[in-house]
Formats: sequence, C-alpha cells, structure tokens
Amino acid sequence: VDATDNRTLSEAIGSMRDFTLRIGEFYRSYVPGYEKAYVLQIADNIGVRETRRVVGEYMLTGEDVLEARSFEDSIGYCGATVDVHNIDGSQVTRMSAIREGKLYQIPFRILLPEKIDGLLVAGRCVSADRVACGSIRQQAGCIVTGQAAGVAAALAADEGVEARHLPIGAIQQALKAQGAQI
Repeated sequence: VDATDNRTLSEAIGSMRDFTLRIGEFYRSYVPGYEKAYVLQIADNIGVRETRRVVGEYMLTGEDVLEARSFEDSIGYCGATVDVHNIDGSQVTRMSAIREGKLYQIPFRILLPEKIDGLLVAGRCVSADRVACGSIRQQAGCIVTGQAAGVAAALAADEGVEARHLPIGAIQQALKAQGAQI
C-alpha cells in the first residue's frame, strides 16, 4: 500500500475490514470453541511501516545497521532486527539480525534534514535507506531519535542557534545526563 496515496490507502482500509470480518466468519464456522465468537472492533486505520523519509546530512544505510557501525556523533544505540516487508511482490520479506547480535550507533546527522533549517526529525522519517529503516523505525530507534531531537531542540533554543550548529559533545553530554547510553 502506498500510504502517500489516499485512494490506495482507502482501498486497503476497506480490504482490511472485509478480511477481518471474513476471518471472524471462518473461525465461527471451522474452529471449535469459536461458534459464538464475533468481531467486536476493527481498527480505524492500517499500520503503515514506511512512507516518506527525509534526506539528511547523513543517510543511515542497511550496511551501517547490519555491520553494527559506530559514529562519532552517536546519540544512542539500536539493536532491532531489520524487518523489511515485501511491498510489490518483487522481493521476499527480509528479517536480518545485526552482526553477532551487536548494536549499532545512531548518528545525530540523520535527524537533520539536508536542506531545511529549524527542523529535526525523529522516528520512522529519519534519513535512512529502506533496509536501515526496517530497524530504526521500530520502538527502540524511535525512542532514541525522539529523545535526541528533543534535547537538541532545547539546547538550540537556549543557545539561539540552529541544532545543526550545536557541538555534538553538548548534545551527547545532555543525553548522558538523562541516562542515555551513547
């Protein structure tokens, strides 16, 4: 589903609701103990794993993630498995663990849009290729990027500068003071 296209998104929501009702009917008809089961609620929307991402000062790559790379401008760690789903039938779903079960560092530069001042991004829209996004878009990556974006925004406001002009050491020190592992 292209979640940036309202028509396909609406069609997917309708299909999801229909599928949910058919699954309910299947259970009532064929699974012992479910004869009186019914669908109580259906989600208002569908979960979308990815849509748009910014192009940042650095683009986190799948290789960075899978090789557990380190970065001087690290704002924290992530170790979430790469989970990239098939979107058009041309490839299989990919589940890849990070090398030797290690963690990779998240560079601050992926929060900084390349051509837009006064903006920090966090969560699934950070600057990452599709494979890296399959890891960093999960809860751990969103928590790390969200905390770092908030810290950087506060420091930038206090200093009266753009976040991209803050010394990375100041951001890292503030994060460490909050208990973050850099």
